[in-house]
Amino acid sequence: MQRPSLKAIFISHVSGEAALADLLKHALDRDFKRRATVFVSSDISSIECGADWMDAIERAIKESCVLIVLCSHSSIRTPWVNFELGAAWIRRIPIVPICHSGLTPADLPMPLIAKEGIVADSPGGLAKLYKVLSRHLDVVPAKPRLSVLAKQAAEIERGEAKLAK
Repeated sequence: MQRPSLKAIFISHVSGEAALADLLKHALDRDFKRRATVFVSSDISSIECGADWMDAIERAIKESCVLIVLCSHSSIRTPWVNFELGAAWIRRIPIVPICHSGLTPADLPMPLIAKEGIVADSPGGLAKLYKVLSRHLDVVPAKPRLSVLAKQAAEIERGEAKLAK
């Protein structure tokens, strides 16, 4: 019996948001295990030592069925995040903006505001994310702990805010 190939999820973020990207990656790995790989460029398991960084990102975007973008006041203006968004936009895969650190979905610039954004520390928003992922991965996650995930995201945001001051 042939095992189905894994689908991929790409998390776009700036390096200062690595802790939040890592939290989300581990939650998705746990809750959607065996159904998806989660690519996070700041995670050493996503890009092997000695690999060409640009090739790895290009390949990961090509293989992804959903792109999640972590959106803060600074990240939405960076060339790399916009580069990754453009690649996903051209592929016409779902793009899910996850706002944090004081940015709200209403604050997103065009064309991101045209996408239904969520807030990282909102269990209801995370439920919307999981619904999209469930549909594209064709699986229902096993008992996700979205209120715990939202609380952990809020803790990371507070920690990042302290570091920024």
